[in-house]
Amino acid sequence: MEYNSFSFMKQGFDWQETQSKDMVEIDDRHDSDEEELKHERDIMKADDLRDEWRESGMSIGDFFDDRGW
Repeated sequence: MEYNSFSFMKQGFDWQETQSKDMVEIDDRHDSDEEELKHERDIMKADDLRDEWRESGMSIGDFFDDRGW
C-alpha cells in the first residue's frame, strides 16, 4: 500500500458525475432563490402600494358607485 497516495480514493469514484450533480443542484438552488426574491419583491411592492393608498386618504367605497359596483 502506498502511503500519502489518494489512488485508493479514486477507485469507484466518478468525480465528473458528482460534479455534474453538484452543478445541477447549484442551478436549481439559484432558480429557487430567484423565484423567492421575485416573490418578496412582489410582496414589498404590494405593501408599498397599500401604504400609499392609506396615506392618500381614500376608502374602499371610493371605488364603488351607488349600485355597489
